[in-house]
Amino acid sequence: MFSAPKDGKLLKRWNEFIPRKGTLKPSSKVFSHHFASDDVFKQTMPS
Repeated sequence: MFSAPKDGKLLKRWNEFIPRKGTLKPSSKVFSHHFASDDVFKQTMPS
């Protein structure tokens, strides 16, 4: 699960490409099945 972006321009892009009822808000969560595996960049957090 991903948090929607807080940046207004990027949030607008997500709203254009992710099909759903209503619009995403900065506090919204999006399930990973809305993304192709090539679209997700995984990084490890430093310990």
